[in-house]
Amino acid sequence: MRPDKIFKRVLILCEGDSETNYLTSYRSDDGNRRRLSGTEIDIYQPKNFSPIGLVKEAKKRVKESKKEHMLFDCAWVVFDKDGHYGVPDAFQLVADHNNAAKLPQIHIAFSARCFEMWLALHFERRKLYFANGDAAKDHVRTLIPGYNESFKAYKHLKEHDISREKAKANAIWLRNQGMADINLGRRLYDLDSWCDFDELMDYLDQV
Repeated sequence: MRPDKIFKRVLILCEGDSETNYLTSYRSDDGNRRRLSGTEIDIYQPKNFSPIGLVKEAKKRVKESKKEHMLFDCAWVVFDKDGHYGVPDAFQLVADHNNAAKLPQIHIAFSARCFEMWLALHFERRKLYFANGDAAKDHVRTLIPGYNESFKAYKHLKEHDISREKAKANAIWLRNQGMADINLGRRLYDLDSWCDFDELMDYLDQV
């Protein structure tokens, strides 16, 4: 049941089914649902779920929310680099919006090669290189038997007491490994191994 008063509104647009299922499972978890009873978290996958499509849809919905006087507190777009065209342009569109618009900020939760990197980081601390998303899913199935895009990964990991704090620490470690390249001028989306999905989870945990 929707509470009478919504204190915060959060928009999350996802590129893939895996991310959408993970986040909806997080939102529907009993403890999280009670904690977030005053927060409306809108999670969905738009028709154009390319990186650029996600950002354009986020900008559109943020502007609409202002007109309807139901402003989102912020928006997140969740995507990866698995063969997608326009990743640099998507990052630039977000930067332009955040620098110019007097509207809620748009944040990016980005993984390279794909979202399954976040799941793997629950188990291992190392740079992982995947040729494509299918290779990443094959690897995750060695860690989570039966895993697929419709799998309720958040619920599974919680029920098996697999630490998200460990995944967060491993994601931070992984980003630190890429900082030397970034300091030399490479963009994070050019790296072969990256994940900052934990930043979105931190936001949701504290909202």
